[in-house]
Amino acid sequence: MVLAWGYSNSTGWTISTFTNNIQTFEVLNPGTYDLQIIKWYTRPGSESFLIKYFENGTAETRRKVVVWQ
Repeated sequence: MVLAWGYSNSTGWTISTFTNNIQTFEVLNPGTYDLQIIKWYTRPGSESFLIKYFENGTAETRRKVVVWQ
């Protein structure tokens, strides 16, 4: 992994351990909760990451590519 990142303001979330390039963030209660993702540094070839959304099940409902600037 060449992207170093972290998160803060994780109140209201359950967060899995980062394993096999996957980490799961699950909101504990319905509603809007903020989660801040922080970039520490990147190396060439690691300027983006993919977020997949799953709402009330195992089917992917949306996806978003985040590009670090």
